[in-house]
Amino acid sequence: MKRNFRLKLFFIFTVFVIIITATIATIDYYQLKEQTIENNHFQVEQASETVTYALQSIDKAYYFLDQDTNEKIEDNMTILQNKYATTPDFNDWNFEELARKLGMDIYIISPENIVTYSNVKADIGLDFTECCTSLVKVLNERRDSGNLYIDGIDIEQHNAGIKKYAYMATVDKKYIIELGYSLEDEPIFEKYNFLDVTDDLKNKFSSIEDIRILNFGGLSFGGQGESLQGERRDAFELAREKDEMIEVRQEVGEDTFIYRYIPLTLDYDQGSTKLKMIEIIYNEHNLQSLLKQYHKTYVLQISILLAVTIIVSIVISSIFARPVYLAFHDSLTGLKNRTALDENLEKILKEDKGTTALLMLDLDNFKLVNDYLGHSKGDYLLQSVAKIMKETTAGLYTPYRLGGDEFVIIMVNSTRENAELLASKLIENIKSEIHIEKEFRTLNISVSVGIALSENNETPKNLLKHADIALYKSKEKGKNQYQIYKTNEALQIPFL
Repeated sequence: MKRNFRLKLFFIFTVFVIIITATIATIDYYQLKEQTIENNHFQVEQASETVTYALQSIDKAYYFLDQDTNEKIEDNMTILQNKYATTPDFNDWNFEELARKLGMDIYIISPENIVTYSNVKADIGLDFTECCTSLVKVLNERRDSGNLYIDGIDIEQHNAGIKKYAYMATVDKKYIIELGYSLEDEPIFEKYNFLDVTDDLKNKFSSIEDIRILNFGGLSFGGQGESLQGERRDAFELAREKDEMIEVRQEVGEDTFIYRYIPLTLDYDQGSTKLKMIEIIYNEHNLQSLLKQYHKTYVLQISILLAVTIIVSIVISSIFARPVYLAFHDSLTGLKNRTALDENLEKILKEDKGTTALLMLDLDNFKLVNDYLGHSKGDYLLQSVAKIMKETTAGLYTPYRLGGDEFVIIMVNSTRENAELLASKLIENIKSEIHIEKEFRTLNISVSVGIALSENNETPKNLLKHADIALYKSKEKGKNQYQIYKTNEALQIPFL
């Protein structure tokens, strides 16, 4: 019984502690997981905002601080237009010498939108209808208008250099004269270099693989990364068309990369270059690695928690089991005590599980054992009786020790016949045990049993009282017998 109680206490304490601590550990795990995911998203959002600010800053800086460049472009364009008026055959132009004097690259775009003349040999033959279809419409409109157009920051086609371009049709609107002015050595660009910003962000945030600034046609400033193709090109064009952020996901081996395209229309650039596209390439590899590590740590914590809880539960159940056990059990015989009897009997009668039979046993002349044979012999006799009660009931019914030499057995959902049969077996078995000891026989030790059967709305107090009355009737009638309590009469049934 004590072992069962310890197991119950161990189980209850273990489950309670595991539920509480596991709940706390699980909450911490999911909070950490959520924070990690949010931090990963924060890095991407922070990079987006930082690059946007850098582009807006350089756009604003050129608008307010670099009017001299625009004036220089206007002056140079006037020189070239005048030269075309006097020398319309470009074969007669020395483009290398002109570019050196003007400090700018010169491009002549034919009616078919092909670069036919330039000091930049690599760009001669560049066909905008093939490489830059998005720019063809703009060139045709500018050729028709005949006005001077000065764009903002753009990319050189053959080496991805960062330049400022200007366009103006010849007076006959046949050709377009294009000027290209390099910005990379300019103080403003050096101070507001957004490429340095992108490099710093890549080094700062582990989740970001690359950040690129693309022009309207998809070319990358600084020549970083490969050209846009496939799903990435489609996402770029969709973002440009809808003027909203677009993402596309690609699996590369075991890694997953997300390509985010963020269109940005600059406020001060009024040319065809006012739209810039921010491409942020980030991965979930580090995120997934961290989440896996957190999960391993979580499992390890739960395992350690379980082991520690079991050890602590064993210790605590061992410490508290005995005092709690003794609160409901008799220390001498191991039977349940009067406290347990009162609690259980009240519960049984309230549940109304049919007829409840209460057997009350008492050892006749037990006082003589203590007086003449000593208390050790008395304890031995009580322990022997308790053992016989356990064996006779065979776990079907629960025996209790009320105190002294009085015992009780509760028979749930029983009958009078069953109660009588059990009483007879108990008397026979206890009598046989007593006769084994010669000392007990000389003192005329015997056992008397009183039986009470529950009635409707029976109370524990009355049932115990009735069993007690039947017990004393049994003693009066000669001992080693049982007596059944009846409301109007008491039947004496000698034990043969």
